[in-house]
Amino acid sequence: MAEHENKDAPAEETPAEETKSENAEDNAPAAPEKKEEQPTTFAVFSDRGRQYHVSKGDTINVDVSDDENAAEGGTLEFDKVLYLHDGEKIEVGTPYIKGAKVSGVLQSVERGPKVITVKYRRRKDSKQKIGHRDWHFVLKVTDIVRA
Repeated sequence: MAEHENKDAPAEETPAEETKSENAEDNAPAAPEKKEEQPTTFAVFSDRGRQYHVSKGDTINVDVSDDENAAEGGTLEFDKVLYLHDGEKIEVGTPYIKGAKVSGVLQSVERGPKVITVKYRRRKDSKQKIGHRDWHFVLKVTDIVRA
């Protein structure tokens, strides 16, 4: 009669399999050296009830304002900076940091995605579907200035 293997018993490794796993660790390619990242300055500022987390070079969408410089290529400045981090020093405002500014160049004026609102009441012909698209500025952050 043939011998039956116990399926619950763990399989034994052969000596050849053991040497393969040891050699694989020795011959593994060396991990690439990590480059030291330059400290990135970032800030959190408030504008019209919204907070934005930005660093230099970021492109963000902000609400439309009645600012004089609100033409393409114009510069917008935000002085309500709540938090500032430059890689070494962290500053938290109470509520704002005096003298700190975030400035950016206005790239374009665009409309946001369509927002659809539906009102429904359990009456005959008593439903209403409304949609709108808000305007916003596309702004590229050019500078973060500490006081």
